[in-house]
Amino acid sequence: MSAFFGGDLCGFSVHSHLTVPTRFKCVMLLIDASVLIKKTKEPPSEMLPGDVETRGQRKLPSENPVDKGIYLSLHKIKEPGTYLNFTVTWNNSLALKHGSEIMVPFAGPYVLYFCALVKGKETKGNLTLLQGRTSISFELPATKDNRCVRHQKVISLYEKEKVTFSFRNTYEPYLYLQVLNVGLQYLLGAQDFETPEYDPLD
Repeated sequence: MSAFFGGDLCGFSVHSHLTVPTRFKCVMLLIDASVLIKKTKEPPSEMLPGDVETRGQRKLPSENPVDKGIYLSLHKIKEPGTYLNFTVTWNNSLALKHGSEIMVPFAGPYVLYFCALVKGKETKGNLTLLQGRTSISFELPATKDNRCVRHQKVISLYEKEKVTFSFRNTYEPYLYLQVLNVGLQYLLGAQDFETPEYDPLD
């Protein structure tokens, strides 16, 4: 067994005339060389130079999932109407039609969240979401300061049916919805399941 380091030949055998210290140095050099070779071996084909391999680590997808939802701001109410009118602040996949109708393309769970500022004489009103026969209402009291009141709820919606919002005073007509920001966020990400149709013959 022999190795060449820096121009010096390091070799020995059973009958070698090298002294014990010299033999020890040669053995240490050979061990260091084998360790160096192991450390500098090429990485696996799926890894790039400089990547760090962590055992048990989950591989994350290269692209982040796309959010699907809509965020709306209320138009100032000049005259009371059947539905509230909005402008779009942000949207993806969901759309606003005619200023008051939200088109929902996916069935399933959504987070409904909103921030409302109501002015009036210690009375209450109802903010209602409508989709077909589905009606979800929130009671909104008059706000004493200028801070919006926040609400959130997980709801289930049907696909391809419009969603509208209405606001009605419960007791007195002197209640004003001054600020309303509404968001709908789809919770199933890239998944899309249609509502199963009932067939009595099955």
